[in-house]
Amino acid sequence: INGEVPIFARRYVHLVGMTVNGRIRANGSVGVAIMGNRVNGDDQGGIAFALRSEGAYIADNVVTGPTGWTAAAMGASGANTGEGILVTGPGHVIENNRVSNWRDCVSTLEADFCQHNCRVVANRITNSFVAMSSQPGLGGPNYFIRNTAYNILYSTFKLHRGSVGDVILHNTSIRHGDAFNVY
Repeated sequence: INGEVPIFARRYVHLVGMTVNGRIRANGSVGVAIMGNRVNGDDQGGIAFALRSEGAYIADNVVTGPTGWTAAAMGASGANTGEGILVTGPGHVIENNRVSNWRDCVSTLEADFCQHNCRVVANRITNSFVAMSSQPGLGGPNYFIRNTAYNILYSTFKLHRGSVGDVILHNTSIRHGDAFNVY
């Protein structure tokens, strides 16, 4: 599929085994599963549940961004764009994805404003400004378990804006400087 795949305000839709040259958006949805897809995202993002959704299952996808890992892409004002996987609302599971070449705007794997019981498990994140974000987690628990982050510029975890209820267990971070710096 070339272009955006909109799955707005839908219930229990499964998107499996597709190649999407664009982004997948499932705003306001319940129980949507996105599994085994290759998403070559655009400058707007890869997979997004930007408006409150519930119970998304996002697994076994390869989500590649448009930002090459170059000097021009580095830093808060860098020439990079988009978010690899974005969720808002309760009860999401994000597992076994490979996500690369996205900006921290807000991050590659974003569980921002996730209200409770969001699980980010066993993902591989490379070439990103921030690997995983929970800013703010709104009470949790929100789980970040067995993820691998490689070549992260700023921070592996972004726990800003009064994030509470985050449970971070058995993650691996390989980066220049502090591997676990939370500001």
